[in-house]
Amino acid sequence: MCQESNTRNEDDSKANRSWGISCTCCILAFFDNICLIGVLTVQKRKNRDIKMGKKNMIFIFLLFFLFGYIALAQPESLKWRFRAEYKITSSPTIDPDGTIYVGSYDNYLYAIKQDGSLKWRFKAGFWIQSSPTIGPDGTIYVGSWDHHLYAIKKDGSLKWRFRAKGKQPITSSPAIGPDGTIYVGSWDCYLYALKEDGDLKWKFKTDFWIQSSPAIGLDGTIYVGSWDHHLYAIKKDGSLMWKFKTENVITSSPAIGPDGTIYVGSWDHCLYTICSESEGYQLASPWPGFHYNYGRGRISKIGSP
Repeated sequence: MCQESNTRNEDDSKANRSWGISCTCCILAFFDNICLIGVLTVQKRKNRDIKMGKKNMIFIFLLFFLFGYIALAQPESLKWRFRAEYKITSSPTIDPDGTIYVGSYDNYLYAIKQDGSLKWRFKAGFWIQSSPTIGPDGTIYVGSWDHHLYAIKKDGSLKWRFRAKGKQPITSSPAIGPDGTIYVGSWDCYLYALKEDGDLKWKFKTDFWIQSSPAIGLDGTIYVGSWDHHLYAIKKDGSLMWKFKTENVITSSPAIGPDGTIYVGSWDHCLYTICSESEGYQLASPWPGFHYNYGRGRISKIGSP
């Protein structure tokens, strides 16, 4: 049995852990429930039992690189829940007007009202794993496994779409620079810089897939990780400033602290920090959010390989 619970619900102060298991290299799949990384929401019946689905079963599958504790807690009250037609792994983004945007493997981007009712939905050509980004003008940007980055108006209509060169999925979440440039990575190994009208500004090639979401510095420098084990610092004109090699794949999205320090994780079990003297820039869009500036500096790492 586990000693700590990472389960979240509407009121953690009222939650009581029901039970949990310690697992290594496994993922838990629950019928009729919502499972996100680190968060599990469950439905409670009137008799206080946890509803695990029609078959009332839990399936455990082997999965590399996932470990830790998974526990269940019973929420005292559920405000609402919205059901898509297939699984949701995209992280929701909330518009200043309260609209919630989230993608699903049913190929739809959903716009959901604060009361949980559907506002509209936009259909892509394949799964949406990318988490949406909202631009200063309210445009929603989201990538899809159909090789496209979509720009969607607040009313749910298509503004434009951009197709990745290598016809590979876009699961990276877009980042928006202070000049309105949209940056997004693709499994075709490129980081793309797009103008506000969807035209290509430039592209930068790494040596493997990009699943990491970019972070942007005050001076316009873009930071992104790659499956080629490197963290890249790219100038706003698309040229390489520097790259730093870790000992394994980088799918973690860089975060930049207010003092300019960059933090990025790697599959080599380490969290790397890059210290700088520059201050940071806070993105106008709420996702990836709080990614600040970087300057050249010393390299250190936290953890053990």
